Amino acid sequence: MDKREYDKQKPIDKIFVMEIIYSQNIHEGYWEINSKTGFVKEKYSKKFNKLKEKNYDDITAITFLIIYLILVKWIENAQPLKLIVKNTRLYLKNKNKISFKKLNQILNSD
Repeated sequence: MDKREYDKQKPIDKIFVMEIIYSQNIHEGYWEINSKTGFVKEKYSKKFNKLKEKNYDDITAITFLIIYLILVKWIENAQPLKLIVKNTRLYLKNKNKISFKKLNQILNSD
């Protein structure tokens, strides 16, 4: 989905976005697929499937996707979410040896 398509869609309710963000396993820095994050998996299934094609497990794929959406799509200023973003980047780096820059390349490749 390119930016123009995203901008045409009805925005996701900000309270729901915050519920997704705060459902993170804050101590470890990842998200599991549950009733809230499952919506993200379905809504952005094309991007989720790109990550799965790269052989990432479900937790890693949904974590990549949510942090991507937080930083690129949902939140203009992620400063209040500094701890969440920091924990997620550490989780992704330690578990998968991948940076946000690489994640961004995967999600935006055609």
